[in-house]
Amino acid sequence: MKRATLLVTTLLLVAVFSPSIMAANYLCGDVNGDQDVNLDDILFLINSIYVEQITLPYNPMADVNSNGVINLTDILTIIDYLYLSGSGLVCGINHEDYQSECLEGRDGDTDTMYVEVEGFNIHVYHQNAYYDCCLGYYTPNSINLNQITVYEFDTIPECDCYCYFDLKTAILNLMPGEYVVTLIGIEEDTVGIDTAIINTFPLNHEEFQSGCLPNKVNGDDTMYVTVEGSDIHIHHDSAYYNCGLMYTMAFSLDNFVLTAIEGDTGAPAYCICYFDLESVVYNLPDGEYTVVLIGLEGDTVGVDHAVIGGGGYSHDVFQSGCLEEKDNHDEIMYVIVDGNDIHIHHDNAYYNCGLDYVVDFNIEGFDITATEGDIGPPADCICWFNLESVVYDLPPGEYTVTLIGLSGQIVGIDTVVIE
Repeated sequence: MKRATLLVTTLLLVAVFSPSIMAANYLCGDVNGDQDVNLDDILFLINSIYVEQITLPYNPMADVNSNGVINLTDILTIIDYLYLSGSGLVCGINHEDYQSECLEGRDGDTDTMYVEVEGFNIHVYHQNAYYDCCLGYYTPNSINLNQITVYEFDTIPECDCYCYFDLKTAILNLMPGEYVVTLIGIEEDTVGIDTAIINTFPLNHEEFQSGCLPNKVNGDDTMYVTVEGSDIHIHHDSAYYNCGLMYTMAFSLDNFVLTAIEGDTGAPAYCICYFDLESVVYNLPDGEYTVVLIGLEGDTVGVDHAVIGGGGYSHDVFQSGCLEEKDNHDEIMYVIVDGNDIHIHHDNAYYNCGLDYVVDFNIEGFDITATEGDIGPPADCICWFNLESVVYDLPPGEYTVTLIGLSGQIVGIDTVVIE
């Protein structure tokens, strides 16, 4: 476990929701996260870009002209805003846009706007929008405190016709809180205003972080998950964050999709360094999970999968190390019965050297389907393994066992009897 090498530990146990919902607090121009826009933010950018010559992770609140780049223009814009009575700062959040084809049978229908929350994303809907037939839907947004304004644009030259569309923009990876969302149409009219609440999920969890790692230069950050019993460990190695990091995490769980969004409650420092980070979610129910990790800047760090439990029956998995080179490594699958336990063997499996073996079981009557998985970080090599999974305390009967490999293909089928 990497936990033994972690130097700084942060503990957060969430047991109960608070009934009060706080408004989200995005502050455009607050580069260092101290909830104010002032000279310190300008100095932070100057020091980072021109003194330390650090490539800053993308921070939407530092991109004050919303052009997707943090550079001298943003510094000058903040100076103009603070000291020269310049125009306001405009920061936006990552988004994705969707549009239907032209819709039939909608003549005379009133257009409507509403929002829905999915995890840490807000979906803004505009139904029955009556726009040019050649619509190219694009919706930049601006955010300040908890106020989100979405602006509709058409990026394709007009055609000589109009029709109805169902439109949607998804505003991605927001912090928990209550939001007010305003949708401005292509004709600069207010289509509608709605509110949305993003909650954290009441899961027991704990966070760990290393100190600054001195021996990493331009290290690529990686995300992967491991499972211990009913706990999922989410790893973010070589994370390139502010030196004052105090690592926190918020979670959303929806139909076995576990979304983890990183946070930082530490005082900002004038430096950036690499960290190895870990969060653990405890006592999850059995199932196959998709784990999505969202970084401090709202980016998707990685997606991985984890399996807890075995279809209602306890189980274990075992794997050898990489096997020595042989002239003949014939891959075979076979099953052995030991009392009321079934042992499924997969010998000479040719998999990635970084394999961390898991198996998901589907047991219907006397049919057992075992699907292999790998939750280890990929390595730049492949080797042979001997693998085994065991399902314990099965009732008597004749079982048909099917093993599905990492490729999704059937490795083998065997039949055994438990007396």
